[in-house]
Amino acid sequence: TVTDDDGAVSNISKQINVGREEYVISVYIEPNDAGSVILYPDMEKYEDGMLVNLTALPNSGYEFSHWSGDADGTNSTIQIVMDSNKTIIANFSPENHPPSKPFSPYPKNGAFNINTVITLSWNCQDEDGDDLTYDIYFGTSPNPPKFASISESNYNPGVLQYSTTYYWRIVAKDGKGGETSSDIWHFTTLAYIPPVNHPPYVLILSPKNGSKLSGEVEIYGNAGDDDGDFTLQKVEIKIDDGKWIYVNGTVKWNYSWNTNNVENGIHTIYVRAYDGEDYSEIISINVEVSNFKNRPPYVEIDSALNGSVVEGRIVIKGIAWDTDGNETLKKVEIKIDDGEWIYVNGTVKWNYELNTEKYQNGEHIIYARSYDGINYSNLSYIKIYFENEEAKKIPYNILIPVFVIGIAVVFALIYIKRKR
Repeated sequence: TVTDDDGAVSNISKQINVGREEYVISVYIEPNDAGSVILYPDMEKYEDGMLVNLTALPNSGYEFSHWSGDADGTNSTIQIVMDSNKTIIANFSPENHPPSKPFSPYPKNGAFNINTVITLSWNCQDEDGDDLTYDIYFGTSPNPPKFASISESNYNPGVLQYSTTYYWRIVAKDGKGGETSSDIWHFTTLAYIPPVNHPPYVLILSPKNGSKLSGEVEIYGNAGDDDGDFTLQKVEIKIDDGKWIYVNGTVKWNYSWNTNNVENGIHTIYVRAYDGEDYSEIISINVEVSNFKNRPPYVEIDSALNGSVVEGRIVIKGIAWDTDGNETLKKVEIKIDDGEWIYVNGTVKWNYELNTEKYQNGEHIIYARSYDGINYSNLSYIKIYFENEEAKKIPYNILIPVFVIGIAVVFALIYIKRKR
């Protein structure tokens, strides 16, 4: 529409043809000889908004992997909208081959008398050289459950049961979706046979056979067992015909023996070990015990004489001796009847002054004993009679009543005479 200065209006129309924008697709193959791409429609240029289908075709030995550039995805056929120039890359990879079927199992299929501690093993190959992983199916069921997943071609399932049939198979995987299962194999473990026990052994290291001993002695030695030293339960010792006694320790053992508890002379030491089933051979040695044995001292009362009658102050005398040597004598003591023990003067020749007036007249027993620092002697004693002068007079307990009665008689006579 056109309007001039006078207001006149005129309409003019004209048809103009304008063409659409056109784009191109650039297609690349990676690697170059791995395959091809078909475009539909296949044109040099595409108008804006056109839909184009692309299909990737791998060559022999390859497989399609994915699209990249101005397209993505892993489907071999895609559709794109032409709204700009496009660069499309079809990526191919060498064709993946699944692993071979696992073979050569150990134990062999159907094997018998297999140990309860084994390592399962097998062989497997991969044409593409891929790293393989393995799923292990293992158990006592003919259709065993999945047991483990590993990357090695061997596996230790742990300690198995005796006389048991086990079933197993291997599934090999290449990490690229390829996997192959073996056949189901089986084997049977051996029957349980109790092991033969080996008796333990024991040695006496000290003292040596024929040794001369005294005082407190440590006896010690070693013990062992070919089935393992851990089987040792105890080591025991006995002296001569005594009872078996536990020692300290087993593999290395010891025992403290006080030889003062046995007589001097030859004694036999026996030792044995025990592993819970069997005793060892009894080992023995002979030793000589030589300890100083203290002999008790002796004592005698020489005076007064047994059965004598004495009065006033007297001297009790005697002698003492020790067959181990008189120098061992430490003291001599006496006591009167059930009184306290009293030190005397001297030892080898001894004496004690006794005042008999401190005691009632009559029979008394005087005891004597000697001491060597370890043992007392046997008691020596005498019976003597104390008879002091004051005892010959009328005792006060008799004299007083008589005196009282006499006075009473005198008064009675005076009274009668006055009455007359």
